[in-house]
Amino acid sequence: RQKILNATLDDVVNMAEKDRTTLLDAIKDLTDYQDEVGILFEKFSSLNATEQKVIDDAQKALERAKVELEDAENKPDTWWNNLWGRKSKIKKAQEALKAAEKTRAAADNKAKAMFQARIESADVQTLLSELSYKSQ
Repeated sequence: RQKILNATLDDVVNMAEKDRTTLLDAIKDLTDYQDEVGILFEKFSSLNATEQKVIDDAQKALERAKVELEDAENKPDTWWNNLWGRKSKIKKAQEALKAAEKTRAAADNKAKAMFQARIESADVQTLLSELSYKSQ
């Protein structure tokens, strides 16, 4: 107990360098815990810009696909519009929306995988700060 109270950051860093895998495991466990309790990964984890961009791009594509489907469905159902492909445009927009929904669903996992890969190659100081962040 006294050793812990008297420990300096250098002591902690030295201990962490000796057992870096323990830090990685702790970070992974905390990340898994966030998932288990339903905390949205992208809002409560320190994703970097590239990782966050994966999620943001997928979300924008999903929103765009919804708008395009809505626009296609809002065209009047007249013989003239049908002649110019109204129904096929609706079908294409529905397929694009399904694809965008799948991409958005996978974006969180992709960002999480990128995050894990970055953490696994990080230095001890970064691991300690990430562990501190996740613990809070």
